[in-house]
Order: sequence, then structure tokens, then C-alpha cells
Amino acid sequence: MEERIREYRDLFDNFMNSLTPDMTKYANRVSRFVLPIIPKEIIINLCQDVSEIFANENILLELNSPCVIVGDIHGHILDLYRIIAAFHIPNPTHYLFLGDIVDRGEFSLESCALVFLMKVLFPDHVHIIRGNHEFSFLCTQGGFSQQLTDVYNDTPLLPNFIHAFSLMPLSAIIDDKIFCVHGGLGPSIFSVQQLKEIKRPIFDFGDPTIDSMLWSDPNTKVDFFGHSDRGTGCYFGSAAVADFLRSNNLSLLVRAHECVVQGIEYMFDNKLVTVFTASNYCGIVENQSGVLVVDSNGVSEKRFPPLPYLKRALAIFKKPLKSTRKLMKPSGLLQHNAMSAVVRRQNKAEISSMANPHTNAVNSLKRINQSYSATTSTALTGFNGYNALEIINQIEASLNTANLNANDTINSPNSNKTTMNTANNNNNPSTGNPRVLQPFQGKPQIIVRPNVAFQQRRFSMF
Repeated sequence: MEERIREYRDLFDNFMNSLTPDMTKYANRVSRFVLPIIPKEIIINLCQDVSEIFANENILLELNSPCVIVGDIHGHILDLYRIIAAFHIPNPTHYLFLGDIVDRGEFSLESCALVFLMKVLFPDHVHIIRGNHEFSFLCTQGGFSQQLTDVYNDTPLLPNFIHAFSLMPLSAIIDDKIFCVHGGLGPSIFSVQQLKEIKRPIFDFGDPTIDSMLWSDPNTKVDFFGHSDRGTGCYFGSAAVADFLRSNNLSLLVRAHECVVQGIEYMFDNKLVTVFTASNYCGIVENQSGVLVVDSNGVSEKRFPPLPYLKRALAIFKKPLKSTRKLMKPSGLLQHNAMSAVVRRQNKAEISSMANPHTNAVNSLKRINQSYSATTSTALTGFNGYNALEIINQIEASLNTANLNANDTINSPNSNKTTMNTANNNNNPSTGNPRVLQPFQGKPQIIVRPNVAFQQRRFSMF
């Protein structure tokens, strides 16, 4: 296990080499985004080790603040990096991921591997609950399975991930007051104790309680429960939320599962909040990224502006470098803010040497010219008769122009907006028997909830 921890540590450090407070430089292609090539052997071991951690955790996690609650990532790794840069790792603050780490985005493999690395290296501070996309049924449709095939060719690694997913916890409670789940509630969900008794592993959909936890959505047109357009799970209303919170002595329900334009959206007299962390979702929805911060002051919001959508083909994948430092025990891999110090050093070095990649060459040419002139009393010549000083001046003028252009690129707003077809939901019955729900049929839809009178806009990604 010690050798594996060393490998995980090295791989994690390689991921962190690209960490910077300003991830827009990668999204805007000012700098090339470098990610490590993850050996398949490490993937196999990582899935096995994180599976053991999940299996030893309760299916309903009981956590304490301070805690950062992260919504759907969906392979948007730049948003994941942005969260780590803002809140650091390791940290006395806990991270709680609400599931849907994979599918749809360009970097599902790397996003999942990085979150799994965080879980293995910092198990007491990183927590993950399962989303509906951590199932084989959706992984084979949402892009994760195909990405694994593209990267590892004939090596079938999806079963390794599915085994780890099958053991993930399904919900969490923070400070005995905040209930966290990926989707929401259903007519078969009554008590927290009931959720603690769910058995694992879980490989398939079909159990009404589990389906509701993973698939359900809040809806202002129902009081308790109604049929969902997704085909599984259900719509649940303000009365259902109020009853569940009151019966279980809770104050807030936090969930993910839906893309909300502002990244965070409260409903039902602030008793429910949706968190969505993948910004500019799939390059289609120019939504913000959001996380919740739970601390001694209560619950606060942290939003990030949408990032331009980064295609996988624009990233650079390199073989990971091995560290020569002494291995530390997993429980004490880094002291608080040690990673922050590393990031600051990297950023300082990057600002001085990488912001202008030709500065060192120009300075070297200046030194050579000065040395030659001091010796011969003449300027160094070459390059078809130009002397070194002329060449230096031309290079510096070009670099100044390039820097101005780069700044214009960074500061210019993204004008490429995609218009989505919108449709009001007029097919949500609030009468009848809400506990009789249809089985899952067909392919689910992405729900996008704009912050305008809670109207729902829908578009299909399949």
C-alpha cells in the first residue's frame, strides 16, 4: 500500500502542476493545459483502493462543518481545478461532492481520477456521494465509457469504475441539520433512518427509493409528488420538502442534478438549494459555477463566472513525473495550506518566466552582446547583417505586441452565445395518486433551470 500511496502522491502532484488561481488562461488558450497520462495500472489500483474506503463508510455520511459542497462536475475539470485553487487541499475544510463527476464533459476520466486521488490521499476531508451518472447505464451513453475506450484501447476499465461507484455513499448530513443528496425526495422516502439501512453494492436502477434520491427534481407545480419528464424519479414540491425536514429535525435540503444558470438556486422558502458546479455546461449553457460553504456563520454561496469550453484535443497529455521527496503517511501527507504555498511558488515562477516565454532568450542575447562589445568594442553581428541590438529591439517590440493581444483575449467577453429552445412544463399533475410512478423508460433529459420564475428549459443531450 505504501508504494501505491507514493504513486498516487506523484500523480496528484502532476495534476497540481497545472493548478493556478486563474484558470481562464487555459480556457482562453493563453497557456496550454497540461494533464498527466494516467497509467492503466494506477487506474486499476486506485479504483480498488477507493472502493475499500467507500465500503467502510456509512451509506449516509454524517459530517461536520466547515464544508464546501460541490455540485455536478461532469468532466469539467477546469471548474474542479478552480474549486481546489479557491479552497485548497488539504484543508481543515471538508469537501463534499454531490455526484455526477463523469459524463458529458471532455475530461471525465481525469476529473474522476483526481477526485478519487483526493479521496484516497485525504480520506477524512474529501467525501463523495453518488449521482445518477455513476451507473453503467448512463456511463455507456454519456461519454465516460467511450472516453475510457479511446484512451486505453482494448483494456476494459469501466468495470473497475463501476465497482467503485457501486459502493459510494448515497447521502450526507452536515452538522445534524443539512441533508445532502444528488437528486431529491420521493414518495417512498420518509426518514433518515430508512436511508441509513440501504444495502450496497448497488449496480442498477429500479429501487424506488434509490431512483428518487438520484433522479428526482423540485417543481413548483406540485405540492408533494408528481410524475417526472425524465422517466424515472419524480417531481417533488414544497410540502414534501417541509414534511421531510420537519420529520427528521433538519433545516435545509441541498441537492445537485440540475443545471441552474446562476450556479446556485434556492426554492421553497429557502428550504431547498440546488448547486451546480460545471460552468458553461457542455459549451451550450453559459451558466455560472457554484458551490456552497457551510461554516460557523451558516451557509454562504460562492459563484464563479462561466469558463470558455475547453476541448480535449487542446490539452497536452504528458507522462507523469516521479517525485524524489520522502513519502509521508497518508494521514499527514501535507500540513494545512502547504499546497497553497506550493501553488504560490509555482505561480510566482510562472509569472516571472512563463508569462513572457522569450524573455530569458532576449536577456541571454543581451548578455552575449554586452560581453562581445566589451571585448571587441564592436556590436555582435549576424543574421544577414543585423547586429544583436537591432535583433533585441525587434524581438522586444514583437513581444510587447503579443502581450497586448493576449490581454485583449483575456479581457474580451465571450460573444458566442447559443440560443436554446425553451418550453414551459405544462404536464406535471399535482392531483391523483403521487405514489404510483411509471418505471424508467427511454433516455433521460438534461434539465436546465433558469432563475426566471422557476420556469424549466429542457434540451436533450442524447
